[in-house]
Amino acid sequence: MLSGEQYEKARKTAYKYLTCRVRTGCQVTEMLFRKGFDRETVTLVMDNLLEYGLLNDEAFAEQYVRKNPLRSRAVLAADLKYMGVDECIVDRVLAGIDSGAEMRVAMSLALGRKKRRGNDYPLVKIAAFLGRRGFSRDIVERVCSCLENMRQP
Repeated sequence: MLSGEQYEKARKTAYKYLTCRVRTGCQVTEMLFRKGFDRETVTLVMDNLLEYGLLNDEAFAEQYVRKNPLRSRAVLAADLKYMGVDECIVDRVLAGIDSGAEMRVAMSLALGRKKRRGNDYPLVKIAAFLGRRGFSRDIVERVCSCLENMRQP
């Protein structure tokens, strides 16, 4: 196949891939390689997508954080890095999440767990649940302390 035809096919494939939902540059690149396009063609297509503003990892990261409000900062960071978002972009986006918001999310999850399992559900199990969800030890201890104080008359 001619280089121009290859480029057009790759460009159309990338456009089609981006119509489903917003993607990271890494995801688009990996998809194009999986489809069998060569490095030069992929580079040209990626430059085209960036030039026209069709790829924006920071916007993707911000949207991902907004759509996943019940996740800890650590889990969001791991997810975004796995999807190929640069670490400095991840840090910049997650800087907008204050510890108060993370505390509210953890408390909401803990109260939901406690409501489903009963008021006598052990705090140790709630702490383990929050830890598995990626919340820091400090957040887990503060949530457990609040729940313990709620038990006190």
